[in-house]
Amino acid sequence: MMSNGASHTFYTHREKVNFKMATSKLFTVIGVSTLAGKTKVRFANDLATRIKNLVKNGHTNVELFELPTAMTKEAGLAYAKANSLFAIPADTDTSAEDVIAAVAE
Repeated sequence: MMSNGASHTFYTHREKVNFKMATSKLFTVIGVSTLAGKTKVRFANDLATRIKNLVKNGHTNVELFELPTAMTKEAGLAYAKANSLFAIPADTDTSAEDVIAAVAE
């Protein structure tokens, strides 16, 4: 399984092409949920369906918010942090600081 944001080299015909994993996908919903004691940032495009699926699968402390416009994960995290939408837990796999630092590089 490839990690999100990883860069890979592909050969198309005789050209060498660098391919970066899909980081330009846009989302309209951002938030956090906890499953088995692990809190993660969640992204979606349909608020009601995402909440329903998370709860159905045993997630707790579900906090989701609609973004003002469709945004990438990086932009969504920056918006959530700037507007204090939710606390980004220290044990979250994707922290806003890490994502924003990676975008700045």
